[in-house]
Amino acid sequence: MRDLFHPKRSDIELTAVMHALSDPARRKVVGALAAEGERACGTFDLGVTKATASHHFKVLREAGITMTRID
Repeated sequence: MRDLFHPKRSDIELTAVMHALSDPARRKVVGALAAEGERACGTFDLGVTKATASHHFKVLREAGITMTRID
C-alpha cells in the first residue's frame, strides 16, 4: 500500500482549509472527530456513496485538517 500524503504543518494553506470546511459532509466529519475522537472512516454516516466519502476524507487529509492512519 502506498503512503498517504499529509502536509507538513508549515505547508498548510488557509485556502485549502477553508475549501475543505466549505462542505457540510466534511464539517460533519470534523465535528464528530472533535466530539468523539479518532474513529474508523467506515463509522461515519454521511449519506453519500463510499467513493464520495473517500473523497471527503482525502480533501480533509490533504488540507491538513485530519490525519489518516492505516490499521
